Amino acid sequence: MSDADRDRIADRLRAAFGEGRLSAEEFDERLSKVLAARTFGEAQPLVADLPGGPVSVSAPEQAELPPRPR
Repeated sequence: MSDADRDRIADRLRAAFGEGRLSAEEFDERLSKVLAARTFGEAQPLVADLPGGPVSVSAPEQAELPPRPR
């Protein structure tokens, strides 16, 4: 999971907290878990019950490979 994925999910939690959908305690707990998540599968359930649908995974950056030796 990339930092961009964590940021996107954290932003979703902040929005839900601002809308009054999460208590301060629940927001803190979920945000801590998002920041500690190592996989998207660990973080996605933390926003699954919030409006807005699923959070998409960012496309991994494709590194350009060096030419193969002949």
